[in-house]
Amino acid sequence: MKKTVTWVLVSSLMVLSLVLASCGPGKTVEEEEVPAEEEEAPPEEEVAEEVPAYEKAFKIGETAESDKLEVSVTEKLAVTVTEIYLTDSYDYWRVMDERWDTRVAPEGSTFIIAQVKIKNLSSTDTYKAGTWRMRGGDVAGDAPPSYYFGEDPLEYDVPLPPGQEIDGKAQSVVPKDSTGYYIRFRFSEEPEVWAKWLLE
Repeated sequence: MKKTVTWVLVSSLMVLSLVLASCGPGKTVEEEEVPAEEEEAPPEEEVAEEVPAYEKAFKIGETAESDKLEVSVTEKLAVTVTEIYLTDSYDYWRVMDERWDTRVAPEGSTFIIAQVKIKNLSSTDTYKAGTWRMRGGDVAGDAPPSYYFGEDPLEYDVPLPPGQEIDGKAQSVVPKDSTGYYIRFRFSEEPEVWAKWLLE
């Protein structure tokens, strides 16, 4: 009888402990472990490869040809800068009213003027072969071309037939009393290919 009572008591305790365990506080929805969603990696931005500008220096009187600049360009030109000089003013003939006038550089500036010869070496017309491709400059950087009023201006933007040549003066307005004056010619835009002549 004692054994039966003991057994009933032990069994009751086991059942009670199981019931209590199942009734105990469980994890709420907030506490339940929710598997972390995999974070999507941001889409990779396509970065265009930047092609560095290529430039080669020449002495005044030397001819720069596009196929000598060690890069592939679409147009074949030969460019010679035979003279570069600075001037604060120059006289020119006004055709409209048939009289002489003086062109004066803006205050704090001077004109850098180059005598330039451009020849088309290719078998097709080359477009925009004139002043449009020229830049004057100094240590601070490039200055765009401005129209030269004197005799023999270099044509601004011309189609140049195969074997033909244009010759004339190109001008930019640059800071006065600076250093490192130069003239540059751009053979191509992509990649940027430049030839440079320093004022000696």
